[in-house]
Amino acid sequence: YTMRYDDQGIYFVVDAVVPGEPGSSPYGTRYEEPGPVLAANYKTMTHTMVESDFYTDEYGTFISAYAPFYTSDGKWAGIIAADITANKVIAKENQVLRWFVVVLLLTTPLLAAIGWFLGNTLAAPISALTQAAARISKGELNYRPEIRANSAETLTLSQAFFSMADQIQSLIGGLEQRVSERTAALALASEDAKRRAVQLEAVSKVARAITQLQDVNELLPAITGLISAGFGFYHVGIFLLDEKK
Repeated sequence: YTMRYDDQGIYFVVDAVVPGEPGSSPYGTRYEEPGPVLAANYKTMTHTMVESDFYTDEYGTFISAYAPFYTSDGKWAGIIAADITANKVIAKENQVLRWFVVVLLLTTPLLAAIGWFLGNTLAAPISALTQAAARISKGELNYRPEIRANSAETLTLSQAFFSMADQIQSLIGGLEQRVSERTAALALASEDAKRRAVQLEAVSKVARAITQLQDVNELLPAITGLISAGFGFYHVGIFLLDEKK
């Protein structure tokens, strides 16, 4: 429909309904309850404007849009407007909501299944490495499970872990053998030899501590304590290398 205004306010010019139809506005009918946007801007409107929310007038509840139109020589001629009833908007919103609920119900089980599968697939190698670390820390130094890596990063991690486990096993095996041999040889030795046996026993305790303690904050103080007690040193320090060594 189109509107103009005079000193008395807004009035209808052309209404897009059949004359006499309920709710129609014949030429000259005053618009007594315009929407807030129209009421505030009908004298100065220069571009398209839309009501920010539903409003109710003598014809019903609507959301409306307005735009000025001009004569061929550029003079302001009036305002053209279009209404959508609240019932139509709410019905469309309800339709979209129903479709959303249906799509959500259909896709949720699928997404959950995909998430479960991906979670297990990605987490399986890390879980296997965690279990391996726990068993090796309890003394199963020969435990080497098969890790099915699903990425280059996981493969590199597993290789580095088992390489470290091999080195620890070799180191501990060598230490234990040396401690056993020297302890037997020093059984009949002098007090000095006995003191050395005590020191070697301290080395053995250090080796066991390395296999049993995984937390560096616990491992390093334990090692320094064992060395200090076994060798009688007043001060024991462990220095760590950074990336630049």
